[in-house]
Amino acid sequence: MLRPSKPNALPHFQLQAFGQDINPRGYSKWPLERFVQAAYEGDLELLSKMLDREDPIEGYHHDFNAHHKPDGFNALHAAATAGQLEAVQMLLKAGVDPHVKRSMPEGQNPKDGETAREMADKHGWDDIAAVLKEAEKSYMRGLYKEFGWNNNAKLWPIDRPEGLDPDQEKRRQLSVGEECESPMSRSMSRFIRPPAGPGGLVSYRRNGHWRSSAPKPKRREEPRSQRNSASQAATVLIVVGQIVAVAQIGTDQFPG
Repeated sequence: MLRPSKPNALPHFQLQAFGQDINPRGYSKWPLERFVQAAYEGDLELLSKMLDREDPIEGYHHDFNAHHKPDGFNALHAAATAGQLEAVQMLLKAGVDPHVKRSMPEGQNPKDGETAREMADKHGWDDIAAVLKEAEKSYMRGLYKEFGWNNNAKLWPIDRPEGLDPDQEKRRQLSVGEECESPMSRSMSRFIRPPAGPGGLVSYRRNGHWRSSAPKPKRREEPRSQRNSASQAATVLIVVGQIVAVAQIGTDQFPG
């Protein structure tokens, strides 16, 4: 829930009310808007699930520092501006970069973008500003995009990969396997490898379809000498056919 607001404490976030929170084409079922909104509203229960990247269903498997468009705030900015102290602490613990500035709209200078600490300080959340100030001291600065669309986005180091990294995928297979039967689990099926079939063969995902890892049957290959003979015979037939065609054309043009 939102803390009691102070003057100018809550900006107008252009977050839409979604009828459903599922994004079946992404690495995570949660869209970025829902992640930022959970931080802004202080929905700690949902935010805790999203920050658990080990969870293949409820976890948010994208960049925690990503800016929401068109307002240019990320989750930490939203939580700091709304006075959500616990949400700020959870985000920092999850590795969100406190140095990331707001992504400025087109036509405005990216250098004017504010950090989460500056936003909290401007809106009077002294406790949050103090927490973020300490976080900035301990968190190493990275490289950030200085201009253009999505300015102030973090470029390096990449804190989290898109989707699950190999170690997370192995742990997920051990903990989840094929037990998920919900609609969301089916949309996440590209992460789930079915159990081994007869003979220890395992299926794998390719182009949206499960395929078997069984070796394909080899074609019967003829000896090289037979292949060469067949090729030479075909070449001779082609040449003879061309000679006959030319002779026929000459006969038609010069009869008798």
